[in-house]
Amino acid sequence: MKISERLLEVVRALYWNLGSDPAQTIIIDWLGLEGDVQNGRDMKGQATNITVNRQTLDDLVKLGLIEVEHKAGPSPTSIWSNSYSIVRLRPDALEVDGLITNNGTSLQDSARYASVTIDIFEFAKMIEEYFSLEEHQDLCLRLGLVYQSVVPANATKPVSAQAIVSQMRREMRLMELWRAAAQERPRHDWSLLLRG
Repeated sequence: MKISERLLEVVRALYWNLGSDPAQTIIIDWLGLEGDVQNGRDMKGQATNITVNRQTLDDLVKLGLIEVEHKAGPSPTSIWSNSYSIVRLRPDALEVDGLITNNGTSLQDSARYASVTIDIFEFAKMIEEYFSLEEHQDLCLRLGLVYQSVVPANATKPVSAQAIVSQMRREMRLMELWRAAAQERPRHDWSLLLRG
């Protein structure tokens, strides 16, 4: 299996939060359906801004980059979860080609940005405000999305913007949408959306 940019982002975020100590773990509380995206927490219950679904974890296990232990019942960090996963970064994960970014920055430098989250409500408002409905279609095309599959027929600008942001969130590609929007509208301050 080839390591995708999304999987590299998750490994970078894990490294940023855990460091290279294989004893450190992140807990993912599974609060919803099988394919739902969940946020990771450290053993003290603090949010880590690592956002994954089970498929992402399975892919990283197949690549030998992480170890995952699945447990049933409430987790140590949330009584609301019906199951949880304990995630450890494998030491040899840091040896994988591609963990050093294309511009030559180190894993730790690039990981700093992997733990950033985006305010999705404000993001949808900015896309609504700064892009026309036709440009929403162009954004989808640029990102490999089929606009008609993502946005309901006869959608208004607010509904269209929210649908695009929601789809990219489900696909765990919000940073990709953020970069595309910032490139298309560079005079606006997109960094206001970033948290963490």
